[in-house]
Amino acid sequence: PSYKIERKDSEQVKVRKKSKISRKRKTPESASLILKAWRLYERGDYEGAEKLFRKVSEYEKGKLKAEALLGLSYALIAQERLEEAYSVLHSLLYLRDNEEVVLSLLEVAIKLEKFDEAMGFLTLLPEEKLRTYRGRILEGRLVKEYESLTQSQVSEFIERHGEALNLCIRPDIFFELAKAIKETHPEQTDQVLAELLQCRNMETGLRLGIIRSLSSIRKYSEMESIIDEEIQANRENLDYLEKLKEIKIELLQALLAKEDLRDEERVTLAE
Repeated sequence: PSYKIERKDSEQVKVRKKSKISRKRKTPESASLILKAWRLYERGDYEGAEKLFRKVSEYEKGKLKAEALLGLSYALIAQERLEEAYSVLHSLLYLRDNEEVVLSLLEVAIKLEKFDEAMGFLTLLPEEKLRTYRGRILEGRLVKEYESLTQSQVSEFIERHGEALNLCIRPDIFFELAKAIKETHPEQTDQVLAELLQCRNMETGLRLGIIRSLSSIRKYSEMESIIDEEIQANRENLDYLEKLKEIKIELLQALLAKEDLRDEERVTLAE
């Protein structure tokens, strides 16, 4: 059979049955119980389904035992008993090591914030799905540690989560962190902000904030080049273009106001 776990929201892990159990079994009684269990599951009687799946799993072996354990894990997930479901799915790996089981195990592991264990399961995934789940694990770990982060830990935190930064996972968090260490670690702040600008598909408000923060660190000539590149890459976003031009004008005005600027330099900039 083929089953797939779906996460409807951050509060609940649900499963959806995609196909029927075949009636061709070595043990007709067990096959019948499994079919009955899935019918109970589909009607929302998760406790009833759990009892039948568990019963079959206790005396059957091989494929029928694996099917019963898979159904048991889904019944447990539906009841929000994720630790129990995780244990069942983990044991099921040795009986039924396939993508269906691995994906279910990953979903539960991420929900339970077992990020180190989840990383270990990634080697069992096909390449086309590995990147997505790796990103989800990195994000989960990042957010969990960020929630209890102190000011003194920020610099080390950024270094530890360098892969997440490189993959543009939660750029909003890294932006806040960069601002937090601007006075104590200006070089690292510059590095983080510059790397964030390499991310695409970022909300323009956040991108403008990154550019403004970077402009307080970089020289005008460097920022002029950065802003010009942004303008060239975003010609269809007229509102964003206007805001970029505003930043450029503000930087130019600030530069012209500097007392140590030579007269010839003022004329060149003004032109």
